[in-house]
Amino acid sequence: MNRVPEGVEASSSNTVRPSSRRRSALDIRVMNTASADDLVQDLRDIEPYLSHVTKEDVEEDFRNRLGDVYDGITHVELSGPLGASKEDRTYTLADLPNDGTQVDLTFWAAELRRVLSEREAYKQQVEHLTDIARLAETNLRCIHEHHVRHLEERDEHLARLAAENLDLKDRETRLLRRLVYGTDARQTTEHSDTRDAPPPRRTRESTLESRPARENTANTLRTTRSTTELSAEIPDPPIFESRDGSLDFEDWLIRITSKLHVNADHYPTDSARLAYVLLRTGGEAARNLRAYVRPGDPNACQTAEQVLDRLTEIYCDPNDRDIARDELRNLKMAENDGYRRFLRNFMQLAQRARIRAEDYVYEFRTRLPYQLQIHMAACSGDDVTFQQYSRKASQVHFLLKQAEGTD
Repeated sequence: MNRVPEGVEASSSNTVRPSSRRRSALDIRVMNTASADDLVQDLRDIEPYLSHVTKEDVEEDFRNRLGDVYDGITHVELSGPLGASKEDRTYTLADLPNDGTQVDLTFWAAELRRVLSEREAYKQQVEHLTDIARLAETNLRCIHEHHVRHLEERDEHLARLAAENLDLKDRETRLLRRLVYGTDARQTTEHSDTRDAPPPRRTRESTLESRPARENTANTLRTTRSTTELSAEIPDPPIFESRDGSLDFEDWLIRITSKLHVNADHYPTDSARLAYVLLRTGGEAARNLRAYVRPGDPNACQTAEQVLDRLTEIYCDPNDRDIARDELRNLKMAENDGYRRFLRNFMQLAQRARIRAEDYVYEFRTRLPYQLQIHMAACSGDDVTFQQYSRKASQVHFLLKQAEGTD
């Protein structure tokens, strides 16, 4: 006797049905997708099917299921007597008995039609999923290309703004140079005509008449300005060129710092102050500053104070205080030295050595001639200031010189 083939199971109604194990492995109808034109918002639900289900899988599944149906048709279970065993009621179509037993093929015909109809539905669903995956890939590619174009446009816009900013800075610097050069020429003429006369107080009206170039660039050079009058403009310091020149750097530094402080309303912006300091340098000093103010350098000096600090590092000796202390230690007033010259030398060295104000009297007294120290002993109290002591010492020194001349 032939038995029921593998993958086919017998039911209690004496009909052979295919096993459901293969069919359960590929059931994607639960997705409820209508057509390929539907817009899927979230692809996470169908991601397993997109990566695992193909048309070949569907074909293979249905080949297996049709095989089950054909096996069931070939190996049929006859409607025999109720008392017969299962083995006695199972035959192939070629071995059917001729005892009048009826074969029920209704179930197998319906099963075959159902499987064939579902086969087309499954194939359409797989094609629909393929279209959805292709649409999602196209959308992602479009979004990526749009994002890349946006980044490129932003970079171009930033580069354009940076170039415009540099151009505006260059224009402002050129205007300031023109302004300061024009002011220097007019001031030189005025000082040559009125060298001994005190500078008059300049009102806003007189300033506007004598300096039209500054009025033309008012919006660029200043943010706010008094509507009544400007501060009286003091003379410009000489142009500093090198340490070997006639102008000492520390003297020039004091003058230009005072100029920027007193006439701060004439140079209200950092760019204006920086341009003015650069225009008051020349020769070796200008060449030394070239590396610190190069246009386009991100580390370039941005303020006048930074430029003055660089010049101080170049032209001021960092050991100046120690040198002044050594010179002050060796300073002595001889009998025939002039008192005023000695006082000037002492004051300069004391300032450079940074002697405390309360120590000035002691440091000065110990360097006077012995005879002068004896006559100044009565003026060495704690309540005596250095100005009082030095003035009294000048008088006593003069009297001693007169007495020596009389003798």
